[in-house]
Amino acid sequence: FNTNWNGCSEFAKVLVERGKIAPVLYSYNSIDLKREGVLIVVGPDVDFSPLEIEEVRSFLEEGGTLFIADDFGLANSLLEGLGIKGKFYDKPLGDIFYDKSADFPVVARIEDPELSYGVEKLVLNIPSVITGLEGEVFSSKVSVVGEKRKSYPIMAETRYGEGKVILLSDPDVVINDMMTENRDFIENLVTYLGADLFYFDDAHHPDFNPYAIATIYIQRELDPGKVFMVFAFV
Repeated sequence: FNTNWNGCSEFAKVLVERGKIAPVLYSYNSIDLKREGVLIVVGPDVDFSPLEIEEVRSFLEEGGTLFIADDFGLANSLLEGLGIKGKFYDKPLGDIFYDKSADFPVVARIEDPELSYGVEKLVLNIPSVITGLEGEVFSSKVSVVGEKRKSYPIMAETRYGEGKVILLSDPDVVINDMMTENRDFIENLVTYLGADLFYFDDAHHPDFNPYAIATIYIQRELDPGKVFMVFAFV
């Protein structure tokens, strides 16, 4: 819903062109995630409860897709809770190949043809990198994290039960301010997600949602009417 430079409203428009968006404004365990959908989590800065992690686990095991775009947020707590080896590294990527300034490194290699189709460049903004998983999108061979110089995964994927988890190590790729540079990649990414139902997580941003302000968890035993009444009251 944020139409400012740091929002994802333009990304949301691309999603709407391909299917239906279901905004997630409260804890995962109080909604019913359909396995044919994709749960999209961008730059989370509110932690994930054990009940939410179990809900995501069931969602993935039944065939759902989890897409996380993060760098230095709290997504690792969700990955750890799910037992996934992949993580977002806690140091930024540096590279001699960049756009405008060194804060905006440019991706050097996109291996999947569906993701790379028509993409001239993919611009990042002080990104992290992914460890523990094989990649689909990579930085250049001379990029540096800490003191180690090599090519690093920027986007990676792993199977989980009947579903899959896709990680992108820079949430700024999908914000409004960078849509001009990255639109072709984003459109390919939405196709790559392979669904027409998108659960867009706003519950893990404290400046937006009642979930974080109230600091409560609504259990699944409550029917939807009671859930609505509780949040209306808050």
